Amino acid sequence: YVQNFTLNTNSFLDNPTVSYRLNSACITSELFGDLHCDCKWQLDEAIKLVKKQGFGIITYHANHEGKGHGLRAKLSTFKSNGKVNATYQNVGKNKEDVRNFSTAVEILKYFEVTNVELIGNNYSKRNYLTTHGIIVKSQTPLIYNLEVHGSYYRQSKSHICGGLTI
Repeated sequence: YVQNFTLNTNSFLDNPTVSYRLNSACITSELFGDLHCDCKWQLDEAIKLVKKQGFGIITYHANHEGKGHGLRAKLSTFKSNGKVNATYQNVGKNKEDVRNFSTAVEILKYFEVTNVELIGNNYSKRNYLTTHGIIVKSQTPLIYNLEVHGSYYRQSKSHICGGLTI
């Protein structure tokens, strides 16, 4: 049994296009403050955008940790000296991204949302939504501004995982 969470504002019901973030869990950054990735920062930025706009939806998928392989597998792949979250390197080599985005589509359809402005950089998430009946009107990239670890991490994540190049 897997739980997913939804943070939303009631006013999104009155808008034809809803700001939407499909957020994959990252306990290492969101809970423990690890700066080797931008996951917590992206979640915080999405919350700020939704709050500023006054409406939107953020779905949080706890079973997406480590590209769907889980926290144990993710922790076992961290490189020493922390240059990059090695989960992304493994995904690019022999471990594929096994996250299932179907729950996100089910949640959007439950709320009768068919048009979204996707908040984030991941093309895989965008492609999944569009091939499952959700129209992505636009995509708002989230650009990680940390100087420490930031540049190398962003390049690795964009190149290996098929995200927007930042």
